[in-house]
Amino acid sequence: MQQLQQRQMQLIADSRALESRLARLAQVVKARTAANGSSSSNGAPSEKDKAAKAAMHAAKRPAASASPSPSPSPTASPASFELPNDDDPSRWWEPSSYVPDVEGVVPRLTSLCAERGIDRFRFYRVVGDYYAWPLEQRRDVMGLPTVIHLCKSVVMENTRWEERDSATGEVHAANPRYVLVITSYAAKLQKEKLTRALWEAHAAATRALPGPPRTLLPKKGFNLRLADEAAAVELTGFEHNGMTPIGLAKPEALTMMLAASLLNLEGGSFALGGGEVDVKWRVSIPQFVRAFNPIIADICA
Repeated sequence: MQQLQQRQMQLIADSRALESRLARLAQVVKARTAANGSSSSNGAPSEKDKAAKAAMHAAKRPAASASPSPSPSPTASPASFELPNDDDPSRWWEPSSYVPDVEGVVPRLTSLCAERGIDRFRFYRVVGDYYAWPLEQRRDVMGLPTVIHLCKSVVMENTRWEERDSATGEVHAANPRYVLVITSYAAKLQKEKLTRALWEAHAAATRALPGPPRTLLPKKGFNLRLADEAAAVELTGFEHNGMTPIGLAKPEALTMMLAASLLNLEGGSFALGGGEVDVKWRVSIPQFVRAFNPIIADICA
């Protein structure tokens, strides 16, 4: 019976993915037909012709992996980055497939989304040996355009962290011991870039402090590695594969950092852990950035 239910859910997911692709193809064909028809009637393009071409261009928007735009400076604020559109809400924001259980984690996270002004999201209940599937199969179940859209929350620890300046006793600005990094499963974190981005955030915050200039931490004062799993669970309140940025147990102890490459994603959404091991949270990238204001940096190879 369980295998039959899993097969049924897989067929539903495949059907939705196919419907999405067919709808997109129909957009392209319709726009192309309209453009060809109006342009053949006379030499000058009409307003209808222009609109059709614009629709065709939007429908054929390339995925981020096909032609990525240059990564912005890691020291820029989130407002300096060009966020993607949420694309077509009718295509991306379908009713949730989540089935609540007795733990009540997802209802709590749904309430927190509302508090943060996030209304474009969806929870998915994954089944079976999801984590043994290739990324392509996970992508299709989630209805995402590429495997880059499959993301994770990783807790990193600065092993050389010092809270205060040894000479003055002053607390260092923007100097977190733990960092919650949001990146794609299909990307590789680069430790040097991650360290530099964190140091630059510290330097910018320190220089902005009022009063006499403060001493900056040296770059060698930052050495990031994966945090101990017990510490990660304590800080986030979630288990491995269920970690998510919303509803953290100790948000004040974590600085959030988002890979800048995720801002190039088609459709304007990505998928993360959903608070439970078998639940995933798909959310609008623009709304995510506005709600959490993470450090956005070029941190992947």
